[in-house]
Amino acid sequence: MNSGELHRNPQVKGGGGGRKRNLLFFLACLLLAVLGAAWELQLVYGISLSAASLFLLTALRLFGLWAGLAAGAAAGAAGLWFGGPVYEAGVLMLEVLFLGLFSGKGRANLARWDFVYWIAVGLPLTYWAGTVGYGAGDSLLVPILMFSITNGVFNALAADLLIRSALYPAGIGACREPEGILSLGQLFVHLTLGGLVLPYMLYMVVNSWSSYDAAVRSSRGLAVNTANSLIQELKQWEQEDLTGVRLMGVVQLGRLQDLVDKHTSETLFQIIITNPDGRILAGNGDGVVSRQVFRWQAGHRTVPLGERFFLRLSQPQSSRLPAQQWQEGGFMLVQQLEPLPFHLYIEVPTSAYQSQLFAEYKEQFRFLFLFVACITLVSVFLRRVLMRAVSQLTEATTGLPRRLQEGQAVEWPSSRISEFHHLIFNFREMSHNLSRMFQESQRINARLEEQAGQLRSSEEKLHRLAYYDALTGLPNRLYFMSYLRELMEREDAAERPASVLFADLNRFKQINDTLGHAAGDELLQVAASRFVAHAPAGSRVFRLGGDEFVLVAEGADEALLRRQAERLFASFEEPVVLQGTPVYVTTSLGVSLFPRDGRDMDTIVRNADMAMYHAKEQGGCRIRFFDDPLQEGAAEKLRMDTGIREALQQGQFRLHYQPKVCGATGRICGMEALIRWQHPELGAVPPDRFIPQAEESGLILEIDRWVLREACRQNKAWQDEGLPALPVAVNISARHFEEGDLAGKLRSILNETGLESRYISLELTEGVFIKNVDSVIGTIEQIKDLGVQISIDDFGTGYSSLSQLLHLPIHHVKLDRSFIENIEADRKKGAVVRAIIELAHSMRMRVVAEGIETQGEVDFFVEQGCDELQGYYFSRPLSVPDFAQLVARGEPLMVRQ
Repeated sequence: MNSGELHRNPQVKGGGGGRKRNLLFFLACLLLAVLGAAWELQLVYGISLSAASLFLLTALRLFGLWAGLAAGAAAGAAGLWFGGPVYEAGVLMLEVLFLGLFSGKGRANLARWDFVYWIAVGLPLTYWAGTVGYGAGDSLLVPILMFSITNGVFNALAADLLIRSALYPAGIGACREPEGILSLGQLFVHLTLGGLVLPYMLYMVVNSWSSYDAAVRSSRGLAVNTANSLIQELKQWEQEDLTGVRLMGVVQLGRLQDLVDKHTSETLFQIIITNPDGRILAGNGDGVVSRQVFRWQAGHRTVPLGERFFLRLSQPQSSRLPAQQWQEGGFMLVQQLEPLPFHLYIEVPTSAYQSQLFAEYKEQFRFLFLFVACITLVSVFLRRVLMRAVSQLTEATTGLPRRLQEGQAVEWPSSRISEFHHLIFNFREMSHNLSRMFQESQRINARLEEQAGQLRSSEEKLHRLAYYDALTGLPNRLYFMSYLRELMEREDAAERPASVLFADLNRFKQINDTLGHAAGDELLQVAASRFVAHAPAGSRVFRLGGDEFVLVAEGADEALLRRQAERLFASFEEPVVLQGTPVYVTTSLGVSLFPRDGRDMDTIVRNADMAMYHAKEQGGCRIRFFDDPLQEGAAEKLRMDTGIREALQQGQFRLHYQPKVCGATGRICGMEALIRWQHPELGAVPPDRFIPQAEESGLILEIDRWVLREACRQNKAWQDEGLPALPVAVNISARHFEEGDLAGKLRSILNETGLESRYISLELTEGVFIKNVDSVIGTIEQIKDLGVQISIDDFGTGYSSLSQLLHLPIHHVKLDRSFIENIEADRKKGAVVRAIIELAHSMRMRVVAEGIETQGEVDFFVEQGCDELQGYYFSRPLSVPDFAQLVARGEPLMVRQ
């Protein structure tokens, strides 16, 4: 398996970092397997242990069959390279292949299947290879087979433990079903087998080395004793015999051979005596030929074991097993044979020790096998006793919450083991409690679902209340602001213009005050439906409050908006029937365009509102687009509003007085106080420029209070100066009657200035009586009770009629200039004026003709018996000093012709 395969494996977890870690771990397993095959742990007598399969099986289980085979091929090649038997590479590859095919993918027990492999494949193959390929006998092969199966199963067991307890939980590997949880049964088997096999292997290793040490000591002692014995006997020979041996005498050499045969009678070892040239003089055993040169190191591998003592084994050969080499080897003592100049070689064969140790191994393995079998049976029994209850308990508790929640019955196991019995009892009690809790939770969930439904309904209602108008069902101001903000904050807002149309119902307040709020609400509903039905295509309609509606449309084509506005205006031409009365209502539209007229919401809304008010001023069914002059007009109004406030604070207002002339005598019989504004920068500001703005902003209330107070104060001051006492007329805005307590404020001013109430007269326009007539009449009655005179100003131009004079508690009727101009030549106008004068006199009201400018006008009204005349014919409005001088002269201002 190469790195590309590891990278392409879809089961590798952890992304790029996980693939790199898996690749590194696979390379580590490969390297360790190669090292384990190349350098096996060599014991004695041809027995060795290898850790190669440990890492091969780890790679197999973690990375799959092909990775395991690749690592096995590399490990087998390394073993052959370093002189290992050929069959070991094949057995190793077959072990990986067998376990890869039959042990499953992550769940099977490796040690169990490895044991099956060795019984079915590994041992027969090893035995066949040893007998056929190497000619080894059973005495050598049986120990090799025992060590092979023990080594293999132990490596599989160690690999299984390592994978399940450490590598899978760490997320290493590319297998499909990695396990991070150990099975209790598997853990029990692992610990049982590990507790047996590991001590056994350690014992075999230690015992082999201790047996080897004992063999070395025993053979060395035997060789040294034999050599000493030979030397002692030679020392007892006569000198002639020793000389004869040196001279290669036949008799003496025969005697020397007899001495060797004497000491090797039991054939426990081999003795060879050579001359200085290395030729054999005497010896025993196969292959000993007299006079042949003896080279004891040639063709052998010698290992020094002490002074003149060596382990002598044949050189490794591919056709020979390591055990066979030990079987043919021996422990050799090399020593000078004193007193002769010969060499003595005593070799103790290792085969005897090997056979003895192998026999012990057989007995130990038999004992191990029986012990493992017994322990296995005991473990199987214990697993059945212990694990059955655990397995049944596991099965009973699997999916327990779901089963309890669904009301399924649970079959609980039983056990006579105290701990399991109490554990099962605790689980049973816990399940009963959980069942009750689930039932209770279901009831609670049912209540919660019901409450959640109510909450959703409440949320919908709250959303409706928060974002929709309750009266018309249209989205409200909050919805409008959110919707407009969303339009303006979208990414392509600059490329997708929008239009904001403010709509207002003309005369709505008048209709609402006249017919009542119920009729006003009905009118708003009808208007809302007409706005929705005839609004521009794709637009949204909102109601901000009162009679204010807003239409938001995408697009900024003024011509198209005008055409759509005309259709909307046409829909209002049809009357609205309110309480059985047909009412005609119109609307005014103000339009601002985004982003042309502003790039923030406040600016767009303010500009549309401003345009709407300008359209409203122009009359019904008007549309006005916001533009710069409109902005300038708004700015002018703001400056005017600020200037009025400053004028009140800084005393810039002045009062001028225009005299009223008695129609009978021509003398001054009263005066009207008229306000003037002397601005420090603008100069004289005419009333028609700032009074409408004051009316709109509400500042007219403060202006009127100032005028009342100043007129009363000045009139009282003139009286104190000795001037004739004259009544002063003051114009009062209709807004005083909306604010309330006008009589109380007037009383306070009279008390403050000390002027008698009969010297003050309030001039009211006819519009005062349109709204809340009863309330207005009540307030006038209170003022009348103070002794203050009441006059209707500009009579005949507003909404009043002659019949209304019967019900109004007033003292004076002041005719408008429109009735007076050119009255001497207009017979119809003259007839109307005569009727008004006669009616007013019949009701004990005085009539004032305002705006007299010609002698003909004077003659007409004097002839008709008009009580008071006022106008530029007599005098323009005068400042305080000038008016005081005019009054002081006491001259008549009118001469009849």
